[in-house]
Amino acid sequence: MFTAKRPVVITALKSKAHVLRRVASEHNLSYEERSVPGENDLVKFFFEELDAEKTKAFVFDVPREVYAFRGVM
Repeated sequence: MFTAKRPVVITALKSKAHVLRRVASEHNLSYEERSVPGENDLVKFFFEELDAEKTKAFVFDVPREVYAFRGVM
């Protein structure tokens, strides 16, 4: 069974970014971190491509207060 992989992008509050880094480390995920232009309190995380199962497990472990925006595509 083939499972498509998709990139994961999360916009987080800068004050809570350390929590996202910790959870990503616990899941052994690599990512690139960038500040959001014009938004001093936000940071955007670009993760490797993940399948649906890994994405759900990772997102489930990230506390809600970390997210600046929440959406599923």
